[in-house]
Amino acid sequence: MKEKARCQIRLDPRVHERLKTLAIDSDLSINQLVEGILAWSVNNAHSGLPNVREDPPFVDTSPATNVVWFGHDGAERDEHGKVIDVSAEPGQICFMLDFRATRATVNGWEARHVS
Repeated sequence: MKEKARCQIRLDPRVHERLKTLAIDSDLSINQLVEGILAWSVNNAHSGLPNVREDPPFVDTSPATNVVWFGHDGAERDEHGKVIDVSAEPGQICFMLDFRATRATVNGWEARHVS
């Protein structure tokens, strides 16, 4: 049997309801859905700010605290993490979480997007 680790999180009730609905609609348990989401996320997470490089096309990461972007950087690395080549596929930013204090939010949305 696969070894498991216990993880307890608190969710906003609306997020929990949407997660539960998605799991039911997908014929998955909430645990299966969350584990799949988290597995993809941690395998494609980059701590810091994304910087799109045009030539050759890939996404570099600038150090920053309280920011994580998710996606593919489009680079191949050696065993020490140093970029050795840019793959044939360009990088792609899927989404970013930015919890810096400089980002004002209202009801969960950036203030610049709230009318």
